Amino acid sequence: MSKITLDKVNLHYPLYDLSANDFRLKLLKAATGGKIESGKDVTVHALNDISIEFNHGDRVAIVGGNGAGKSTFLRTVAGIYEPTSGQIKVEGNLSTLLDITLGMNDELSGAQNIFCMSYILGRTKKQIEERLTEIIEFSELGEFINLPVRTYSSGMRVRLAFSVISFLSSDILIIDEFFGAGDKGFIEKARAKMMELVTNSSILLFVSHSKELVYELCNKMLILEKGHVKEFGGIKEIGPKYFKEKKDKNES
Repeated sequence: MSKITLDKVNLHYPLYDLSANDFRLKLLKAATGGKIESGKDVTVHALNDISIEFNHGDRVAIVGGNGAGKSTFLRTVAGIYEPTSGQIKVEGNLSTLLDITLGMNDELSGAQNIFCMSYILGRTKKQIEERLTEIIEFSELGEFINLPVRTYSSGMRVRLAFSVISFLSSDILIIDEFFGAGDKGFIEKARAKMMELVTNSSILLFVSHSKELVYELCNKMLILEKGHVKEFGGIKEIGPKYFKEKKDKNES
């Protein structure tokens, strides 16, 4: 059974050559989450003493305002960032969909990029070749698949990138929201494929601002606030309250 356990996890970003009132601190705070701490050294305390457990069947929406630490949380669980203190234990095969254009080279063709991006995701040449035709057909790029990616529109880049990751299977999926680019027809197809990936996975951690996607894909919700766990539980219990507060705040 897949499982993720965080035990008293903290993450600090050290900030060098910055004064405590430097404007750049505000930008870094917004990007990383947490709060600014100053003293001998200036740091951002991005994740603060987080202890939580995710088990088989959990489809967790990670939500919170700007600077809450959502993306930082995902990257820490994925092993991209190492905690300053505390422990993270991951049981099961984990795949991340944090930057879907990771490994994309503008000078290579779409077909060549399929291989480059797939290698980064841990696939072998044989595995790529077995799915190559399906990936190309899913992208709906037609003859553009043989042209350099620098000639692609933003929507075409998303098509290519999502087509590469759409045939990825894993016990644990960690996803930072990326829907929104591309035509409506492809977005709907991408959502359907995402549902298939989620169904076949054991645990999902999903950052999203979309109420519809959150309710469609998730059964639990983790609310982060300045690097702290504000609330964690069933989405039917805490989701309505969260989205109501968010709506009220936006309207005020």
